Amino acid sequence: MDNFLDKGGFLVLIESPTEKKIYPLFLGIESIKDPFGFEALFKGVNALIKEVFGGDMKMENVPVYSFLQFPFYEYGLTKEEVHCLFEEEFYNASSGKIKEYLFKKHLLSLKQGKRYIYPNNIVGAVVRGDNFYNREEFIEGLWEKLKTENIFLSAPRRFGKTSCMYYLYDHPKPAWQTLHLELQHIHHPKGFVAEMIARFCTQEKNRGFEEIIEMYNPSGMDNLSLKMQIEEMVKDNTWQKMGEDFLGKLLERIPNHSYFLLLFDEFIYMMENFKKEEASSFAEWFFEQRKKNKLRFLIASSVCLNQYLKSHSLDRFFNDFIEVKIPPLSKDEALRFIDELLLSKKIRIKDEVKEEVFNLVGQGVPYFIQMLLCEVKEKITPEEIKRIYQEKILGPDYKQYFFYFFQRLQSHPYIFLAGLLKRLSLEDKVSESQLFEWYKEYSGKEDKEDFREILTYLSDEFYVEKDNEGKYSFFCKILKDWWRRQ
Repeated sequence: MDNFLDKGGFLVLIESPTEKKIYPLFLGIESIKDPFGFEALFKGVNALIKEVFGGDMKMENVPVYSFLQFPFYEYGLTKEEVHCLFEEEFYNASSGKIKEYLFKKHLLSLKQGKRYIYPNNIVGAVVRGDNFYNREEFIEGLWEKLKTENIFLSAPRRFGKTSCMYYLYDHPKPAWQTLHLELQHIHHPKGFVAEMIARFCTQEKNRGFEEIIEMYNPSGMDNLSLKMQIEEMVKDNTWQKMGEDFLGKLLERIPNHSYFLLLFDEFIYMMENFKKEEASSFAEWFFEQRKKNKLRFLIASSVCLNQYLKSHSLDRFFNDFIEVKIPPLSKDEALRFIDELLLSKKIRIKDEVKEEVFNLVGQGVPYFIQMLLCEVKEKITPEEIKRIYQEKILGPDYKQYFFYFFQRLQSHPYIFLAGLLKRLSLEDKVSESQLFEWYKEYSGKEDKEDFREILTYLSDEFYVEKDNEGKYSFFCKILKDWWRRQ
């Protein structure tokens, strides 16, 4: 594929009469040989160009037998000015259809004078910028809910919570400003207040709040230095007033019809770090701050919110939050995600291999998909990817990628849950009554309320799911296969 410019295709000259500008686009073609195929492709390409650029655009399709030898100067162009796409970037030769979702991304980038960049395959780490695979519908849904609600964003580690939060932070909607805090390392409420103020006063994007920044950080200290200074100023019993004063000053300067979104990551980990009385006083204070207009809060944690709040009798202070789970990608979305990750590495594989990757994972969970794609090479077969899955992905080489799901249960009050999941991994689907029998066997109890709380926990933490018939199974095939081997 690196040598696709040696081949032919066609040059699309998109001319804007209003802008008096030409957008040159070269589409490299390898698989289409017959005239009818070209005609259908031209028709589809031109329709999508009109949809993205507008119906007043003029288009000229020029056959190109070799990109490297084509006389672009005759059209007032240089090769470097031409936006080039090889066939896999806009056309699926197997189905004979244009990749509309992807071609539109390229056209939008061309219209904006830049190139669309594919996400790199980064397994488990936080991704930002071009490496974030934007799930537009989910992100738009969050913004819509935030107009009236505070949100608890729910998902296990490495399922994309932090990446989604950073996307909201990096790309706020008009009339919104944002602040992001990572809270896992904070052990006292005064540390929270200091972190919030210091982060706000040292991020560059808070234009319009210079007066507040000057008030708290007149000498322009960095985040860590300012945080330490504020912590020294705040006494254990004065953090409430300082935090309330800061948020009050913030509210005074938020324009009408605007909002400020505060994004708090690993919120429950922070609460677990607090002493019991500190957690209670913080929860009550935090509840009062959320009554203020024009402030919205999105908190996230790898720890189950409901379990923590109930066990610490704090649920009454969080009844204004709605829980939003990060859903897996649909099959179509997952296959598009696979396609783009492979295009970033210029790897060409057949559709049946992409299908097999999805089937082996069993759900559209980017983390597990990315893990398997680490082993995908050019022209790999479905049989080879199955073998790699069994021998490498489920073997010791990838143990660290799964261990979190096992380790998390070790900190649960009921340590027997790992054994219960092992039992479930050996079955296809199990009724609730059968799970209750296993629960009695492992726990030595017959407490149905306790049992249902455990099922809720395992569902909230994405270990198990319940189908329409009331049967339970593992949420994800790859996790089930791994658990069976433990």
